Amino acid sequence: MGTKARPDPGFETFERFLEEWSRRDFLKTVSKSAAYLAFMTGGVAALEACANAGQGSQTQNQTPQKGGTLIEGWSTEPQYLLPVRSSDVYSNVANRLLFEGLLYLDNKGNLQPNFAEKSPDVSSDGLTYTFKLRNDIKWSDGSPVTPDDVVFTYQLYYDKKYDGLLGNSRPNGVRYIKNVSANGNTITMEANSRFAPFLLNYGIVPIVPKKVLGDKTALQLNTDQFNSGPPISNGKFKFESWAKGDKLVLARNDGYFRGPVHLDSWVYKKVPDSVAVLQQLKTGEIDVGRLDPSTFSEAKAESSLNVLSFQTFGYDEFIFQLDPAKQQGQILGDLAVRQALIYGLDRQAMVNASYFGQATVANSLLPPISWAYNKNVSPVYKYDTKKAGDLLDGAGWKMGASGVREKNGQKLTLDLVTNADNTVRVKNLQIMQDQWKKIGIDAQIRSLANLVQLSNLLTVDRTFGVLFIGYSLGVDPDQSGIWHSRAAAAGGNNGGDFKDAQADKLFDDAVAEIDQSKRKVLYAQLQDLMASKVPSCILCYPNGIYGVNKRVHGYDLNAYWIYGGGFSAYMMNTWVEPKK
Repeated sequence: MGTKARPDPGFETFERFLEEWSRRDFLKTVSKSAAYLAFMTGGVAALEACANAGQGSQTQNQTPQKGGTLIEGWSTEPQYLLPVRSSDVYSNVANRLLFEGLLYLDNKGNLQPNFAEKSPDVSSDGLTYTFKLRNDIKWSDGSPVTPDDVVFTYQLYYDKKYDGLLGNSRPNGVRYIKNVSANGNTITMEANSRFAPFLLNYGIVPIVPKKVLGDKTALQLNTDQFNSGPPISNGKFKFESWAKGDKLVLARNDGYFRGPVHLDSWVYKKVPDSVAVLQQLKTGEIDVGRLDPSTFSEAKAESSLNVLSFQTFGYDEFIFQLDPAKQQGQILGDLAVRQALIYGLDRQAMVNASYFGQATVANSLLPPISWAYNKNVSPVYKYDTKKAGDLLDGAGWKMGASGVREKNGQKLTLDLVTNADNTVRVKNLQIMQDQWKKIGIDAQIRSLANLVQLSNLLTVDRTFGVLFIGYSLGVDPDQSGIWHSRAAAAGGNNGGDFKDAQADKLFDDAVAEIDQSKRKVLYAQLQDLMASKVPSCILCYPNGIYGVNKRVHGYDLNAYWIYGGGFSAYMMNTWVEPKK
């Protein structure tokens, strides 16, 4: 889910991901101002991600060819092409190819100027960011991208007149963006308070056209046709067509400010499910696809494919319903019950069965490649059915004659839900159902058709007991958009209604602190607190695994260019050989 809702991290290339950059080495390769910017945003990567070797050498050794179509296969369809509405990774796959921002994230995790002439000037108090907009950025219709477009775009994220505009970016945008204004080509962003990942969150906001959207209300924007077919764009591609349930087609934007990309067109093709991705890679129906873990070994043996496997900033988890007004929340609001549920799962067995070695069991809400990861997080929940049973007994849930625990005449029945088009998630629920049955829990599986429905269940409807989902996260460790109590508002990702004053304070203190070493201490405390409160069970960190036809060159996904982070592969370098 977006991240950015959805999964991805690693195992096979784990050691390669743990090569640390020293700050000294970092300063050798960038200017002092750029280093300061990265420091201010928490964007100095502590770890360098490595992807599967092979494609880089292909790109270097062969001359790129103009033309052709790149077809990507995905089991879940996008929802929104208007970026502010996008709360899922699949929408970001497409809309980040259509729209770009003042800054972009490079493949080392550092912010670089994009529509801005250079990195912004940052005031000494860390509250004001000043950009210069380039004068050669154009919409795909040939008209200029103006400072008014930039100001309007940011208003969508923070201005009260757009209250009611759905999307998981507004709750934090309203909190941290005070004002955005323009004077000529100078754009000034003011923050309400110091926010370490301000530029990582808001420097990269994709700019959209005021002349198309400026007269729309928040409620109109929620359902506006722009979400399904924007008439103009400013990125590498422009919208061509979208047959829902089949394919979304983008055509090269010849007016793109860096020069036209090699590809004539890019296609997002809907495939039946994640397992079908490999089959369509084999037949040539698609050129690129994210692989189901069960097909990884088979894909590696396929001579026509390069296979990428790398850690990402993300995790798979199941979220507990904690709202006391809901029947499931009355059961799961008991900490002892939640802890028992985790002790009652053999998570290593789940990872082995569902991810085929392409994931690692998680003990923290931060992935191991994050600079803020605490490898000594406590408590850690090892598989222990006796402890699980004792906790349930202590909470008053006694084993009944039917093999299901009961309390005050009520059976311990849980509602488990995920999206049916994700085979890994469905399999995990089946394993959870089976393992929990052994400790006296009646778990009933409910499968929704797709991620769109699951996302709506999490962010709006919120009628679930245990919801299995994945998140792709940004480089910065801040997860307040998922766990802070303010994210429990309608449209926010805190659909389990987790509200904890101590957690809220740690989330807020951590982003208000600019010094990265001090932030790391706060995040260590936060990881321990969240492990003790368990508003969800972070099951594992799945790898990003992709099959890429060997005809495709320069498709260099890694942990920083993973779609889940909201950034597309830098398609300037991507090209395809003609089919033989």
